[in-house]
Amino acid sequence: MKFTSTTQIAAAPEHVFALLSDCDWIEARARNSGLDPKRVPPDAAFAVGTAWQMRSEVHGVVRDISVVVQDCTEPVRIGFLARAGGVEFVTALALAPHGTGGTVATVTVDVLAKSLSAKVLMQPMKVAKAQIARKLDARIAAYAAELERAIASGVVAR
Repeated sequence: MKFTSTTQIAAAPEHVFALLSDCDWIEARARNSGLDPKRVPPDAAFAVGTAWQMRSEVHGVVRDISVVVQDCTEPVRIGFLARAGGVEFVTALALAPHGTGGTVATVTVDVLAKSLSAKVLMQPMKVAKAQIARKLDARIAAYAAELERAIASGVVAR
């Protein structure tokens, strides 16, 4: 199942990329979502192969989650592969300059069932695909606003 969301960010692609590839900033966002990410190895810089391990409770079940950077093409593309149980989430973020000095960000998430139990788990998701897409759009817009605030406050050198 594939989802795509596009939003505009009032900051240059280089600044957006710099923040999205800042491991400490990524980990702080994950902690704000109730996760406890552990970078593997702990001092790794953001690059292809950088990984995180974490746990999350989903519908009362604690799941181990692994996330690995699969693509890092500055300042235009970042890709992640996340695994939780038998489900893989292949996420691609494309950044393009916008005529007003901003950035158009396109996020694509491909959800793949890799086990029988994951296929069963995904059946209700297929029915709710439009609702999930709307929630993704709202989350991406909120994340874009957070990026804009962080960049405007000087978290990333401009």
